[in-house]
Amino acid sequence: MSLAPSGKFRVIACDTFEGPFADEVVGDFDTLDTAIEAAKANLVPMTAVYVYDDTGQLRFNESMPSL
Repeated sequence: MSLAPSGKFRVIACDTFEGPFADEVVGDFDTLDTAIEAAKANLVPMTAVYVYDDTGQLRFNESMPSL
């Protein structure tokens, strides 16, 4: 799930409230900057977002606790 298509960056959002954790692929993006923007746009309370490159390397992550 974390491996993006060749030359792309994949954004994954994880609902940390629901158990077991519910992961969702937000999308695949052409640049790291647009992937990070999309990740931040999907960050809401009780979630974590991750950006992976096409080798499966984590390039960005952030989480938001409950309010």
